[in-house]
Amino acid sequence: MELETARLINVSSVKSETNPPLSFEKDIQKLTSILKFIISFLFLFIVLILIVIFVILKFRAYINQYLESKKVIQDLNYFIQKQNYFCDYIHNIYDKEIEEELILYNISLGNVSLEMFIYKSNDYISNEIQKNHYYDSKATLNILSALQKFANDNHIINPKEVVMFDIGSHIGWYTTYLGTYKFTILTFVPLPKNYYILKKNYCRNNRDFFGDMSSLIVINKGLYKEEKKCDYYKNIENKEKNIIICDKSNSNLENNYHKIDSVEMATLGEFLNYIDNRNIALLRIDTDAEGEMALETGKQLFTQFRTPYIFIEFSVKSFKLRETDPTKFLQFFIDNGYQISLDGFINTTPVNIDQITKNENEHINLYLTFINK
Repeated sequence: MELETARLINVSSVKSETNPPLSFEKDIQKLTSILKFIISFLFLFIVLILIVIFVILKFRAYINQYLESKKVIQDLNYFIQKQNYFCDYIHNIYDKEIEEELILYNISLGNVSLEMFIYKSNDYISNEIQKNHYYDSKATLNILSALQKFANDNHIINPKEVVMFDIGSHIGWYTTYLGTYKFTILTFVPLPKNYYILKKNYCRNNRDFFGDMSSLIVINKGLYKEEKKCDYYKNIENKEKNIIICDKSNSNLENNYHKIDSVEMATLGEFLNYIDNRNIALLRIDTDAEGEMALETGKQLFTQFRTPYIFIEFSVKSFKLRETDPTKFLQFFIDNGYQISLDGFINTTPVNIDQITKNENEHINLYLTFINK
């Protein structure tokens, strides 16, 4: 019996030694582990995709706004590449002709200190800068606040995506000062001398690493209702006063003004093709420089795109000199949802047309804010 038992045990041992576990069982285990990893990976990937889709849907408006805002930089490069020169080169050439008329003056307003080339005399803006070390501090800071508010309201981080039009910028006070905040500024300067002085001022204070005026586009033209040459006049009695006249039939000029130059004029609509109009935060307009005429070709900014802020240097007398109607001009903006104030853009008191036009000889600043949304 014991021998039989031993024999069975030996046989069993032999069988177990000659029949190890099949190899395909290990392969199944490996395959199972790989499948579990793939399933886990796919699950995490699908979850990630769902999260991304949720974020895109949740913040779609902000994402679209970010992507579309890049268009303004792309389109503005057209003008930058066409008209942007290295600062030192162009101004050192032109300085030889005008250096006797200019002085370099220290400017200080708010947190900004800079230097500007200004006329020594016979220029209202230059005289004000010499007297105060700045020009119209209230208007300048109000415009700055409006541009910053536009950026905040539209979640714009890069200030170059905030666009301002400076129509009739003279030697460039607003352009130079606000340019230190890196806003993109399209500035229109019809007089060749002022055109170069403005570039000189901007370059001295706002150049980038390469000496390039990357956020400024200077157009050596004025704005009018059509493309044409117009005449630039100065007042005989007051040399600080000047005006651009495109209608030669105006008889009021004969006794008080004399022509000193001709200037090129363009339409505002011509330049709107290159800019995302939703990025235009503010227009500054000097109506003494035919600003009200220029707006005729850019009405979509006020009737369709609703540019939120407009700053107008306004004079009833200048309208009458050109035999145009200041009341009709102001009513156009009121009819299109703008509120007019005399003290700023934000949290201000509105005024009516009669309050604005009651003093024909007064030169005032108008702040127009779009309020009907």
